[in-house]
Amino acid sequence: MEDWALIRRLVADGVPQRQVARDLGVGRSTVARAVASDGPPKYERPEVPTSFTPFRTGGAAVAGQDAGHAGDGDRRAGRLDRVDHVVPRPRPAVAA
Repeated sequence: MEDWALIRRLVADGVPQRQVARDLGVGRSTVARAVASDGPPKYERPEVPTSFTPFRTGGAAVAGQDAGHAGDGDRRAGRLDRVDHVVPRPRPAVAA
């Protein structure tokens, strides 16, 4: 997207499209498309069925529950709070 804006700015400033393509290391057709387009390019990938698709519906129900995944930050925080009660704290030094 940054290249798209840069291409349009350079061409608007009067730099020839061939020069822009050479300086940025892109094709002349890429520069021409960027100049002709109304907005920045966007990537759209159509959803296609995979071998995992039949199992996706059951997983959606579990995903909303606390499944105990390592990435579950709230669950971890609760365990770390309990550590204070289990791990003994150091005793203060006794003066001789």
